[in-house]
Amino acid sequence: MRSICRQKHRRIQVQAGDFLDIPLSDKSVDIIVSSYAFHHLTPRQKETSIREMKRVLRPGGRIVIADLMFRSNSEAERIKWALRESGHADTAEEIEDEHPGLLDDLSSVFDKAGFAFRSEQLTPSVWVLCALLRNG
Repeated sequence: MRSICRQKHRRIQVQAGDFLDIPLSDKSVDIIVSSYAFHHLTPRQKETSIREMKRVLRPGGRIVIADLMFRSNSEAERIKWALRESGHADTAEEIEDEHPGLLDDLSSVFDKAGFAFRSEQLTPSVWVLCALLRNG
């Protein structure tokens, strides 16, 4: 993905990193984008990563995350049940092997960290989150 981004957007600096220890200076970036990686983090790691992303964002910076998540635990269970009932037990098992974010929890974490937060549901299990740092 980084290679494709470099090819398409030569002026953008693309760098590998780790959610829990981003190899960038404090207040050094305007935007952080994550696509289908956040679900690999445990709930505690998600909180840690949000603080780490905040550290490297400039005032007014943004975080955009597109990933597997659900509004709540009950919604996740309902969707996994529906998948099993429709013959997609393998997909339900894949979800159980990951750590999908829970929108209710993430909204609270972003708010406590000083972000204005909004989200948009794209599919029953895919959301895009946008968080704007209120003040550095």
